[in-house]
Amino acid sequence: MITTVLLIKDDSLKTGEISNHYLSKLMKEGVLPGSVLTLPLMYNTSTKILAKTAKAYLDKLIVKIPKTVTKIVIADSNYFKIITKKAKVSDYYGAVLNGAYPGYEKYDCVYVPNYKSLFKQPENIRLIDAGIKALTSNGPIKLIESAEYGFAHGSDRDILDHLYQHQILTVDIETTGLKLHDNLVSIAFAWTKHDGAAIDISITGTYWLKDFFEKYRGQLIFHNGLFDVKMLVHSLWMKHDKDYVGMMQGLQNFKTFDDTMVLAYLAKNATTPISLGLKEIALEHVGNYAIELNNITRHSKKEILRYNLIDALATFYAHETYAEQLSSEAYLQIFKPSLYTLTKMMLIGLPMSSGRVTEVHNILEAKNKVLHEQIQENKHVKKYSKILQKNAWELANSKLKKLVKPIEDFKNVTFNPSSHQQLGILLFDYLKLPIIDKLNLEHLLQEEIHLKI
Repeated sequence: MITTVLLIKDDSLKTGEISNHYLSKLMKEGVLPGSVLTLPLMYNTSTKILAKTAKAYLDKLIVKIPKTVTKIVIADSNYFKIITKKAKVSDYYGAVLNGAYPGYEKYDCVYVPNYKSLFKQPENIRLIDAGIKALTSNGPIKLIESAEYGFAHGSDRDILDHLYQHQILTVDIETTGLKLHDNLVSIAFAWTKHDGAAIDISITGTYWLKDFFEKYRGQLIFHNGLFDVKMLVHSLWMKHDKDYVGMMQGLQNFKTFDDTMVLAYLAKNATTPISLGLKEIALEHVGNYAIELNNITRHSKKEILRYNLIDALATFYAHETYAEQLSSEAYLQIFKPSLYTLTKMMLIGLPMSSGRVTEVHNILEAKNKVLHEQIQENKHVKKYSKILQKNAWELANSKLKKLVKPIEDFKNVTFNPSSHQQLGILLFDYLKLPIIDKLNLEHLLQEEIHLKI
């Protein structure tokens, strides 16, 4: 009985490769031999498929899927977007979604990369494994073995006191945004890939947190620590942006932290675009756990702290996964020593004299005013401005029923050099300058139409 369908591009229907990269993995996860049907996906060209073509093909393909099928493995990002009606595939690595395209709503769908991508991006094997495991899982894997949460005022002190016993801690923060002046919301620590703690800073405050960082002597590990450390130093030690004394006091506590994003970068050592995001790096350990944090007020305190904790657990997993890079020459001599300097640079910014900046700004503004006046005095521009005034006058009066405005009311309408449309009309329609080159808009539209849903 067929229970699972694998959808893959028609030029990838090689029995041996499909068996090695998909069928054998499905069998390993408990899918019965002979219960998987492989069906081809059609493309307009070798690399392109238009949305209207894909939809028409899916309408015909549905009749070839047996009624006993409940799961679909989609080895194609374009068709995955259409079937699930999701715009960004990377948000759903290792996640099972219900079909959303008409006729496919009853299926559990998962995305996996095409095996051909492994030649340039061998790390995609992890995404194939994660997708198949997610689809065949009988229940959630127990990720968190033990957890402490600090929701109440004063609860942070006991949690932080217990952390001193651990020689290695991964750290992750949640903030109200990505800018330096945004606020800390929560912080999480992990001492294994299954055990950790999270604290609601918005309730507990930062006094004991600052005290902890000043006294802790173990090894701190972040993922993209330049952001976390920058935010911690600015929030905990600096009274204002130019409080460099407080900045230096804070930086002393983060002089030797490790960064799993750098470790992953060195380990992957790829010449093709790769993802260094924590969720992708630790996907096989934590699964797809992302929640939308663009508006953090949409989520409960419990949801935010659990999400924050999983980030810390994922960081610990990444630290274990790429631990061999900790002793690499590149990491020890170049990347790790640079973290302190880069963090400091991000807090200071580009050293500039604010007085001189204001002075140069005023000089440029004055020059801009003079140049603008010179442009308006040009005889061709004067005539063109008259045309603009007449057009504005006619347009305004066409919308009026009884009242008619005189053209003198539109004297303030003049040529705007910053307007690309007005500049184009002045140069090519009014002055009749030759067009040397132009964009092939039809070609560009064909490029951009590629699977816009």
